[in-house]
Amino acid sequence: MTKLLGDPEGLVSFQFRHALAHCGDCRDYHAIWMYRRLSRTLSGIESTACILGLLLRRAVPAGGRVLIAGAADAGLLDLVAGATQGLAPLIDVADRCPTPLAVCRRYAESNGLSIATHQVDFGAHMPPQRYDAILGDCVLQFVPHESHGDVLRRLRGVTNPNGALVLIDRIRIKGYGESAQADRAADAVTTLAAQGVELPEDRAAFQLRLNRMLAAQRERLARCRVTDGLAAQVESAGFRIWDLPDDEREHVTVVPGGDSVRVNIIVASPRP
Repeated sequence: MTKLLGDPEGLVSFQFRHALAHCGDCRDYHAIWMYRRLSRTLSGIESTACILGLLLRRAVPAGGRVLIAGAADAGLLDLVAGATQGLAPLIDVADRCPTPLAVCRRYAESNGLSIATHQVDFGAHMPPQRYDAILGDCVLQFVPHESHGDVLRRLRGVTNPNGALVLIDRIRIKGYGESAQADRAADAVTTLAAQGVELPEDRAAFQLRLNRMLAAQRERLARCRVTDGLAAQVESAGFRIWDLPDDEREHVTVVPGGDSVRVNIIVASPRP
């Protein structure tokens, strides 16, 4: 079984506690996120790690700067650090919520990484630096569809002329229907128990929290319609899209339980 990036086994309890203490509307999402990864009931970054690693090596010069634009936990930080090993880049992590930033700082301290974190809402601001590579995994799923263009233009504004924006999008193309969401949560909880993962609260409360998060996720995805003309939006924001091989640009991965997830990768550089 593929090792999960970002040490969710060691950080899961810390993230749950931090989310309950510091999150707002995203409390359930961040509290549950690492448990979902541990249950392997979602398509994680591990399925694209090799491809993204090669793309980051192409984009990041020695001593360059990388922005992780949106981080649910420390998984992307682990991926970036591994992919750029030996290049000694400066790594910034930005998110509008303090919880994943705190998790990234704890992971960095435990693994001898030097990072900077920025609590910003991409709908209004960007970190003040410029970057050789910007990595966003499903970041636009948390942005209203009508604001995608504005966010992409802001990302272009902080991308170096020879830099690259790497966007990953994931959409379930086969999975549980609306009526089976409770079963989906129960399956995840059963899997965690089988793996010996201790729940942070009683099973009923945890399953309720998971179902609540899944319902919010369905509503969010319905509002953002991220796959609707994403490549055209990226180009309209002033980027030139790289010509990637088909197997790097799009592939389908299957998660336990039989769900199929289509993963799309877009890499683009600012147009002169």
